[in-house]
Amino acid sequence: MSLSRTEGVDISRAADAGGARAGADYGAPARRGMLRYYWRHWRVKYKLQPIFDALLRPLHLKVEVRLGDDYLPRGRKQTLTLEEYVEIYGADAVRNKRFYSFGAGGWFHDAWTSVDHYVTAPDYGGAFIDWDISLLQPFPVASNTAECAHSQHMIEHLSDAEVAFFFREAYRILKPGGVFRIAVPDAELAYEMWRRDDPIYFRSMLPLTRTQAFVAVAASQLVWGKDFRSPPRFKDEEIKRLFDEKGFVAGMDALVALNDVTPPRTDPANHVSWWSKEKVGRMMREAGFSEVHAMAPGQSISPAMRDPRYFDTNQPCLTLCVDGVK
Repeated sequence: MSLSRTEGVDISRAADAGGARAGADYGAPARRGMLRYYWRHWRVKYKLQPIFDALLRPLHLKVEVRLGDDYLPRGRKQTLTLEEYVEIYGADAVRNKRFYSFGAGGWFHDAWTSVDHYVTAPDYGGAFIDWDISLLQPFPVASNTAECAHSQHMIEHLSDAEVAFFFREAYRILKPGGVFRIAVPDAELAYEMWRRDDPIYFRSMLPLTRTQAFVAVAASQLVWGKDFRSPPRFKDEEIKRLFDEKGFVAGMDALVALNDVTPPRTDPANHVSWWSKEKVGRMMREAGFSEVHAMAPGQSISPAMRDPRYFDTNQPCLTLCVDGVK
């Protein structure tokens, strides 16, 4: 089936999801909410958090203040001190920060190197590498040197070709036995919740309808455009008809094919690809990983990536986690 454009369409159908009206700036509520969230997160994380760290480090305790539905761990549990990092991975790996978090944004850990492109080097210290995956140039780290690699809610912002390249680079830099962890919105779970018309799952995406919120999991350009203020390109009924005819995989592929991922991207915050356990696992194996394990948030083959203060903190109930072992 072909999807038709709905420019100028009467979008009164969205009234049950926040009172949307024709001509509205559909991306504005989401943008305002995200800005408020990240402003509060920055104030807490990079102003108050160092105070807690300095006071409690001698006791080997960690109090992590987070926002929203993030987990609030206390005490040790599955957390690791730097001393334990050294014990497990060796002093050289910790000193040279041979642990890499891709798409880190403002994420920071004393033993890890943060990697990003659309943010500047953080001003709160820590190792940082600016790497633009869309150029498909090798990551500037030697092969077989990394202990762990990690990406949380990043690959949905990349095309499949970029992700395949990223997975190959992660495999290349890891030592044998090293672990590569992906945390990404679970498109298959989102599909099931949309199909069941779950009243809660897409609540964070109001005032979008549940159908448009489901589309945004993998093709948010089609929901609010590259400018984050355009109306949805397709009616809810068209989306439902597409999946009735094609099913989950072919339906998701049809939506993603309509995304514009031509570099240089002017809208890196948009979602442009979909991910399921099967798809992530297949692409990890194609990249060379010998073992692939689907995990619940908080679980990992790697002791470092079981630390709930730093990993799987972004909407864990909506997230698929997969570990690949070299």
